[in-house]
Amino acid sequence: MSVSPLKRPQLRKQPIVEHIDLSTMLYGDARVPEKHSDVDSLLEQTPVVSILPEKIKSSFTDYTKPDESRPLEVRIQGKSLFVNPDMVNGLSPMLTNFLVRERVAGKTNRVDVQLEEVNYEDMLRVLQVLCPTVLGLFPKPIEASNFIHMAKLSYKFKIPRLRAACELFVSKMSLAAYTFDQFSAFLNVSCKYGLQLDASVRLLEGVLGQTNEHTRFYLDVRTSTLVHSMILKAANLYLKGYMHHGAFEDRARLKVPCRTCRAQWSPNSLDHFVVCVDCKTTICTKCVAKPCAEKIRRFVEGFAKAFGEASRELHE
Repeated sequence: MSVSPLKRPQLRKQPIVEHIDLSTMLYGDARVPEKHSDVDSLLEQTPVVSILPEKIKSSFTDYTKPDESRPLEVRIQGKSLFVNPDMVNGLSPMLTNFLVRERVAGKTNRVDVQLEEVNYEDMLRVLQVLCPTVLGLFPKPIEASNFIHMAKLSYKFKIPRLRAACELFVSKMSLAAYTFDQFSAFLNVSCKYGLQLDASVRLLEGVLGQTNEHTRFYLDVRTSTLVHSMILKAANLYLKGYMHHGAFEDRARLKVPCRTCRAQWSPNSLDHFVVCVDCKTTICTKCVAKPCAEKIRRFVEGFAKAFGEASRELHE
């Protein structure tokens, strides 16, 4: 059987407009991949056919078992993963370059990955998230249970598509579905591992949406002190009324869900949908008292600018 050769990755990049690198700002690491255009390609993979849940569950690819469609055997920590070279090509520059070198040298369909930073379970999870299923369905999605770990792996191995999947999870999440502590942890991860600014803004929006005058702002040892400071300053402004939606226009598009809770309009719904004049997003009547995304964005930009100026003065 002929096997398609691995090609060295060519990552699509585009300039970042008004990008604030929170990872560099908070953790001093500038090695964060540039913003990519893979989120739209992920959205395009949404299935248009209706399939029974049990059929979907059984359609996930088992990468631990050999198959003709996955002729390349990758050995990691004494265990095998069977992959399609075309599917893994370009996932990670580090891994792809290694596989290219090993296959050219050995001229074989089996590669032993002997890199200390590469873990078998991590690679299996990455394959499950990014590579298509047997039926060509959308891969295993990012969820709250694996978001933190997947964001870390996207940064560790420089995998733009995995980072895009993490950002997609944030963009689609309901801000009414998680707790203050969960949003705080997600926000810390977003800043630490270089997710785009929109993700951090939305997660801070979630933090503030779960904030009231009785909220206890304790410092989790896993959270950056600067992220904690950002949360405290934003919460103080929110409780004083400076982060709320200012005014609304009665011109919401009915097919656009509420930005905050992701509720959909329906003829039987009692909720009315409006558009915020500041953030230009659709909001349902249940969420009109929640924070405004545009005001949060301005705050984050100001916070980053102030921190950058203070940091420069400190080192001068």
